Amino acid sequence: MKLVRTARRGAVAVTGVIVLGLAACSSGSSGSTAAGGSTAAGGSASAGTSASAGSGGSGASSSTAAKVTPINATVHPATSTLCGSKSLTIDYLSAYDTPWQKISYAEFQKQAAQCPNVKTNYLSASDSVQQSIANIQGAAAQGVSGIVIYPVAGEPELPAIEQAFSSGIPVVPFDNLDAGTPGQNYTAYVGIDLTAAGKAQADALGQALNGKGNVVYLGGPAGTSFTQTVFDGFKSELAAKYPGITILTGGPVATDYSESDTQQVMAGLFARYPKIDGLELDYGAAGAGALRAFQAANKPFPDTSAMATDNEFGCLWKNDAPKSASLFTMDGMTTLSEIAFRKVLAAAAGTSDPESSTVTAFVSADTAKGLEPKCDTSLPPTADLNGDLTPAQIAAALK
Repeated sequence: MKLVRTARRGAVAVTGVIVLGLAACSSGSSGSTAAGGSTAAGGSASAGTSASAGSGGSGASSSTAAKVTPINATVHPATSTLCGSKSLTIDYLSAYDTPWQKISYAEFQKQAAQCPNVKTNYLSASDSVQQSIANIQGAAAQGVSGIVIYPVAGEPELPAIEQAFSSGIPVVPFDNLDAGTPGQNYTAYVGIDLTAAGKAQADALGQALNGKGNVVYLGGPAGTSFTQTVFDGFKSELAAKYPGITILTGGPVATDYSESDTQQVMAGLFARYPKIDGLELDYGAAGAGALRAFQAANKPFPDTSAMATDNEFGCLWKNDAPKSASLFTMDGMTTLSEIAFRKVLAAAAGTSDPESSTVTAFVSADTAKGLEPKCDTSLPPTADLNGDLTPAQIAAALK
């Protein structure tokens, strides 16, 4: 399933249970305009980001082809087996200059470091659709060997993506696209199975509530396909397995995916619904705003389930959550750039990467089973700690 996120990640919370969903990157960037000279794979990136040149890679056995499995359980081909021998230049085109995007790029570089014949470029669109289109067209004009792209909006960039692909350049969008067809408009699309994500969140919430209670679902901007897809999976799973749970609003409550807005929306829901036992949010990185709404209302944190969380959320939970509350989170979206790199690499090098382009998020915290959320006070609050980088590599990527 493809998706589009028209805003940044956001999240909130409510008395009872919270379920946070996935999303793209963290809050908007006012970073530099498209820049980024060519760098050796694993070397320093331009535009103010440093590539974490880790030497590690994915597993060395064959992939899972069509089976959808958690990101950290998927068996990937060793990137070094896909390199080929000819010199290649692969561009990473980012939507924003945010911590999430920089960490994702470092994951990409970690894979590129395994191929001495590959050089990379990093270019940021700085949250501009027009700049993103210009970056795609510029990369194609320069004759790069391949393009990995996190689009700003998705569909508006599709004509430029398709033009580059039609010219013979492998193009792989990841995590943020709701348009086009793999093999026709681009090489492949790498993303999360959103329906499975919604069902997993519903199961966590249903179990935490023992199958009974009132819940509210907070999503992104009205009409966002990402929210609707996760919600559909969530609603169907509740209906099938937990008929005693009621979604109070009937559908997703819109937010702008910012921490401040979700906090305000959550506070407003407290007034409308005096008994809220659980909350589903389809974006966890702004979940701290939800938890602060509880604090401001003198309410304890509820049982919570979340996706795409960040350092701030994990630290706030560890410091202030009551022992009676449980937390279940799913993460791993920064590592989608690794799969996207291998897809482009194989297409450009003439090698074969049979791994699935669709994966599920993995469980990053499950306090009921003793797995606590990650918190690292030495790193920025917006850092995603649940990818394939060490804390030192994350720090290097964010310099």
